[in-house]
Amino acid sequence: MKCIQCNEGVTVDGLTTVAYEKNGVAFLFRSVPAMICPVCNEEYVLEIQNRIEIPLFSFFSVQSSLHRHESPLN
Repeated sequence: MKCIQCNEGVTVDGLTTVAYEKNGVAFLFRSVPAMICPVCNEEYVLEIQNRIEIPLFSFFSVQSSLHRHESPLN
């Protein structure tokens, strides 16, 4: 596809790193498939948001559930 950032390059398949933060916890995903412009290096990550948010939603739901059920230590 033609790069919408620079309007000059045609993107090529590549890999990138995506950082994601939620509730003060940072996650780093390496080797994420992306389309990358060889002219300006703009990265287009395809269909990654659902693949990241669904597992993170489950993770934070479990963490919240565990936190609510903790009993105080005496």
